[in-house]
Amino acid sequence: MIPRSLKSSVVFLHPFRLSSTAELHPAGMYCIITEQEELIGISFIAWRTVAAFLQLPALGSWSAHTRHLPISLDELATSLAADRASVTLRLVCADA
Repeated sequence: MIPRSLKSSVVFLHPFRLSSTAELHPAGMYCIITEQEELIGISFIAWRTVAAFLQLPALGSWSAHTRHLPISLDELATSLAADRASVTLRLVCADA
């Protein structure tokens, strides 16, 4: 199977925590690295995600060390949705 890596970025507006680590990560833009492999034996090109990593620290932050934290893309989506929901809640409450 042919592997490939994709990079994307996500933005957290508030500090957040993921279950794979106990530490609180600061708000900011983070690089997501997704490892995929090509599915062979079907009549069209398709890829399957086999691993995903959150690059620490946040982009634009200085550190002598960079590390890649294994993450679940489902948990990442849930965390991002919760981050956005808190912004919406604050805006709604500010109007009251």
